[in-house]
Amino acid sequence: MTGNPASRPASSQEAMDMENRYGAHNYHPLPVVLDRAEGVFCWDIEGKRYYDFLSAYSAVNQGHCHPRIVGAMTEQAQKLTLTSRAFYNSMLGPYEKYVTEYFGYDKVLPMNTGAEAVETAIKIARKWAYDVKGVPAGKAKILTCENNFHGRTTTIVGFSTDPDSTGGFGPFTPGFEVIPYDNIDALKEALKDPNVAGFLVEPIQGEAGVYVPSDGYIQEAHALCKAANVLFMADEVQTGIARTGALLATCGTCNCAGHCERQSEYIKADLLILGKAISGGVYPVSAVLADDAGHGRHPSRSARLHLWRQPGRRRCGHGRPRSGQRRAPGPARPRLGQPFPGRDERPHRRNRPHQFCPRTWIAQRHPHQRHPRQQHRLGPLRRHEGQRPHRQAHPRQHHPLRSSPGHDRGATRRMRGHHPQNGARIHPVKRLNRRASAHAWRNLSKCIASAFI
Repeated sequence: MTGNPASRPASSQEAMDMENRYGAHNYHPLPVVLDRAEGVFCWDIEGKRYYDFLSAYSAVNQGHCHPRIVGAMTEQAQKLTLTSRAFYNSMLGPYEKYVTEYFGYDKVLPMNTGAEAVETAIKIARKWAYDVKGVPAGKAKILTCENNFHGRTTTIVGFSTDPDSTGGFGPFTPGFEVIPYDNIDALKEALKDPNVAGFLVEPIQGEAGVYVPSDGYIQEAHALCKAANVLFMADEVQTGIARTGALLATCGTCNCAGHCERQSEYIKADLLILGKAISGGVYPVSAVLADDAGHGRHPSRSARLHLWRQPGRRRCGHGRPRSGQRRAPGPARPRLGQPFPGRDERPHRRNRPHQFCPRTWIAQRHPHQRHPRQQHRLGPLRRHEGQRPHRQAHPRQHHPLRSSPGHDRGATRRMRGHHPQNGARIHPVKRLNRRASAHAWRNLSKCIASAFI
């Protein structure tokens, strides 16, 4: 190899050796070196084909290299490189109008990363608490949940319960209280504090091994927050944009005309946090959405974006050169138009492409798996209590999701989140057709079955 950055490794092993030699060891990936991808398939350097059952943790829900999204990105990149927020540009306003109307909110603040969106939502909640709720200065508190994952900034890891995220990185930002996830009683007790500004929660915990809460938990939590005059802050960076089979996991404003299978349970968050799939993975785009005062809403809970409307001030104290760049709205708009690619945009069962629930599929064929809640298309694979322990990991000769025979019995366990109650983490790309899905799930079924022998 030479010093030319354009030089490509000749083999997967060479690529892995280069990363280990020159890259920081902040990840421990599976031993597969992806070189190209299209739709639901990925190929490694040697040309072996794989099904993508991680979809970049929901960033490429619609599949790799979607021509409409890539085309919008290319077209915009050739027109204008970057505009700072010192100027208006011709793309930001139309994008803001599109995304707010699409999700049913009054205002949006676009950014780049999911962690940045979470940080901004925290700022908004605190500012709202001081200016509207009347919390004493410096006393605002944000409630978060155990086994959360909202990003990796210093503030966010400060309320993580993962020792790998907190060890050696303190001191951390105060003003957060961690309560058990999926525990209404704990939330009720925490909301007794009048200084609570917001409740930051994932509708489904992703990094914790895809932890799906009990039926009604999100709805009860939202009702409790409303009664306590606390902002309900939904982090849908991973679950948003059709990941769970609906437009949002908390969707209360989807355009399905009330036909969604869980419409009666959905709610509208006070602060909605989006990222990843909002641009189809081709460019880092995130957003925080909320409502203005007025429009028949209660002033104490709906003036949560009043600080964004004060002339002459940076919006909620947040400003950066790339927050209004022209390239980001380019891929985001066609991506939002493709939450269910190739079909009507409405997230109604009849209008979706073939949807897959890995837990349902495997539970039907392997009764030792817990039967899942079918409405979720992002989920773990779990075992019943009392089952025999897993075998030791098989040598890393094959990847479990390869389209050719051969399965790594340990790879599924290595994909697990850290939550002890959960299993393998599955994010299948949503553009699978029926034939490809049957083939992929047969391979995965063999892998999972072998792990329980």
